[in-house]
Amino acid sequence: MKQVDNKLHPSCGALQWPVVMRDKLLAMPEAERNAKIDQVVEKPRRERQKRLLQMGLDAPDVRGAVATYHKFIVDMEAALADSEWVVGDAFTLADCCLAPYFQTLLQFGWSEMYERAHPRVTDWYRRVRERPSYQSAVADDFPQHILEELGRKGEVGLEKIRQHLAAV
Repeated sequence: MKQVDNKLHPSCGALQWPVVMRDKLLAMPEAERNAKIDQVVEKPRRERQKRLLQMGLDAPDVRGAVATYHKFIVDMEAALADSEWVVGDAFTLADCCLAPYFQTLLQFGWSEMYERAHPRVTDWYRRVRERPSYQSAVADDFPQHILEELGRKGEVGLEKIRQHLAAV
């Protein structure tokens, strides 16, 4: 779970931010846009957001995020060869903690990051999504119109995600 906190969470942010926030900020007057980014307290995060604003999905942060996701997926595929769930034969906090990061891939239409070459991960996430707790805690939080909007936004960036994934 610490790996998720330290690596996957920031990577998820690097993937989501340019898709969800960039256009909104670019539509603002430059002074207002700069003031918004300058409000980010942590300097590394502020600098990352500046790069993501300037470069979008071409930013090195996005390439790194795709590589991090890929490593997690490859490691999960190996772990799932020996057990039904990520750390054993019971659903645990490790599975709970990973699931929202796959929701991100699903909502943007980027699930091919795992579906094409990682059947165990694909099956794992299908089983996670079927759980009533997932339905009430995650899936029900996304109204259909929001999912459709996120899917449209993700579709615009899919080719860039594919390019980054091919470079891994």
